[in-house]
Amino acid sequence: YGSKQHPSMRREVKTKKSRSSRAGLLFPVSRIERQLRRGQFAERFGACAPVYLAAVLQWATHKTVDMAGKISKKSNQQCISPQHLQMSVKSSSILKHLLGSRPKYRAAEPPGPSCGFVFPVQMVPVQEPKHDYREREKEGGREF
Repeated sequence: YGSKQHPSMRREVKTKKSRSSRAGLLFPVSRIERQLRRGQFAERFGACAPVYLAAVLQWATHKTVDMAGKISKKSNQQCISPQHLQMSVKSSSILKHLLGSRPKYRAAEPPGPSCGFVFPVQMVPVQEPKHDYREREKEGGREF
C-alpha cells in the first residue's frame, strides 16, 4: 500500500464539516439534536428537524438581541440589560406570540401553553367508573 499511485487514483481526504456550517448556522445542530433525543419529545423525528429548530432559535435570538441593542442605544447605555431584552420581546408581536410575555400560571385557570396556542382537542381527565358492588354480587360474584 505504500507504493506511489496515480493522482486520479488517490483518495482525497475530506475535511469534516459540521451540520451547522453546512446549513450556514451559528447555533449547534448536533447539540440541539442530542437535546431533542434526551427530551423524548417524540419517538422519531426527521434529519432536518434539528436543523430547522436551530435556524428558528438563531432567528429568534438574533431578532431579540438586535431589538434590545436598539433599545439600549436609545437609552444611551452601552450594555444590554435584562430589561432591554424584556422590552424587545414585549414590543415585537411575533416574539410576544412565540415566547409569551404573560405569566405562566394564573389562579383562575389551569397552566397552559405559554404562547397562547390552544390545542384542538382538549385534554379531559379520565374518571374511573363508580362500581356498585351490590349489582356485581347479584350477577354472580367478583369479576377479575
